[in-house]
Amino acid sequence: MSKIVANTFAMIVGLLVFLTPIGQLSATPSSQQATKVSYVLENDGQSPQIITIWKSSQYLAISFETQEVIGLWQNWNSSNPTFFQVYPKDGFRIEFSRMESQQQANLLNQLKKLVGQQRLLEKMELAGDAKQFHLSAVEEGAEVAKTLDSWQQFATYDYADIGDNEAIPELARLIHQGFVPNF
Repeated sequence: MSKIVANTFAMIVGLLVFLTPIGQLSATPSSQQATKVSYVLENDGQSPQIITIWKSSQYLAISFETQEVIGLWQNWNSSNPTFFQVYPKDGFRIEFSRMESQQQANLLNQLKKLVGQQRLLEKMELAGDAKQFHLSAVEEGAEVAKTLDSWQQFATYDYADIGDNEAIPELARLIHQGFVPNF
């Protein structure tokens, strides 16, 4: 009798698998796993400011409340991540893959300490810099991942080509403002 029950159960499971779309059977793709956190940054002698950090398996990004640009590292866990400055209001980004500053490397290392683990740090102090980070908000899920993925669709310009592209309105504006990398 138990053999009949086991066979019936196997047939039902098989039928469900056959009738269920493949996308519903697999776990949520890693691209859908993303976190957006806000930290209050207190820097010795300065007014506190809010920084926002986005994290997924592929991307790590940061923005400061005083800037309209987002610093984004693609493949941030690899030995050779690509750095972009993302301009969400204008819908474009600038790739800095051929140049990396010590400032960018230091910032990425600080971010890895802050949010690179499985568990977010609620607070962190950088003694040498007299900076303190205090977690203030967390958002997770597909909407955060969708935001990160949308930046991938933006028009991308190479940093080395900025001076040669005055015909592109976004870049012309940067050139006339005396563009300097913000990170």
